[in-house]
Amino acid sequence: FGGGARLYSVGESDQVVCREFCHAGWDAGYEHEYAAFVSAALDGSELEANAYSALQDLRVTEAMVRSDQEAKWIEVASPGKL
Repeated sequence: FGGGARLYSVGESDQVVCREFCHAGWDAGYEHEYAAFVSAALDGSELEANAYSALQDLRVTEAMVRSDQEAKWIEVASPGKL
């Protein structure tokens, strides 16, 4: 497996269907982040991602984990809640 993303599902006649979404390696999605970090470190450019966006990402991740554990939809916590 050279990287990318695959989605497995069950198709007609209960056969497994594999759909490929991209062929790039897992790290290809980080190229922009690497460049933005280097630019911020070298010339003081503003980062697009900040502490607030990181906290929002964590809220989504927490809701996903809880949803899996509790086998139900979990509302993503609002910025005012922790």
